[in-house]
Amino acid sequence: MKRIIAKTFMLALALTAAANLKATTVVKMSFEKMAGSADAIVIGKAVSKESFWVGKRIYTRYTIAVAETLKGKAQPFVTVLVPGGKAQKGDFPVAMVSAGAPLFLANEETLLFLEKTAAVAKSGVADHRVVGFNQGKLSIIADKSGGKRLSRDLTGADVMEKGKKSHGGKDNFDLAALKTKIKQALAGQ
Repeated sequence: MKRIIAKTFMLALALTAAANLKATTVVKMSFEKMAGSADAIVIGKAVSKESFWVGKRIYTRYTIAVAETLKGKAQPFVTVLVPGGKAQKGDFPVAMVSAGAPLFLANEETLLFLEKTAAVAKSGVADHRVVGFNQGKLSIIADKSGGKRLSRDLTGADVMEKGKKSHGGKDNFDLAALKTKIKQALAGQ
């Protein structure tokens, strides 16, 4: 009986803690601003990932096979560092989630706005991070007519825009139109 009470108490405590978690808040960035901030804009697929400890935090390094470079030096691969992941701690796997961090599925085709930062360079484990946290990662999906669209999921973050905070949602964009918008923004720099 004591075990049941203890387990029930621990479950209630865990659920209460989970309910009190705060989402990450990101400042809304236009595509033009992300293009200006990015050192690289690429279209590619996540081909591998590796999670590891850095101090008391877990990070995941994704290797992206680049199919097209819209900004920056063309390279066959780039590495992207993202907070969170699953790594061993002794005999046990430990998972850490960073609300609103970009997530990559194996072989998922994406358009990425990437930036080099002092912190990423200092880590020595990756080339870039995603601009604007999860704002700079857009999944490429096929539409019903065979064209390509972009899907962006901001549901893991709160978004601050013009002094007002709201919970993020999902967006869809036409890939060709966004590529044109990016090229125009870069031409104006």
